[in-house]
Amino acid sequence: MSLSIDLPTTGLVEIKLYDILGREIKTLINQVHSAGKHAFVFEMSGLPSGVYFINVEAKRQNSIIRKVVLLK
Repeated sequence: MSLSIDLPTTGLVEIKLYDILGREIKTLINQVHSAGKHAFVFEMSGLPSGVYFINVEAKRQNSIIRKVVLLK
């Protein structure tokens, strides 16, 4: 799975994966990234089929949540 984001400023980016019940499955990214466009690719082959949510937090101010349906 891939995800593209555009960061307005340099800062810490956290991307976490949650299950349908809101339980955190794992942290996918927890790093400082520079301003600009970034593309992230995640390996999800070890997860069962289902509905997941990806929460992208940049500098602990902006947050984006995306719903992902994983089918195998």
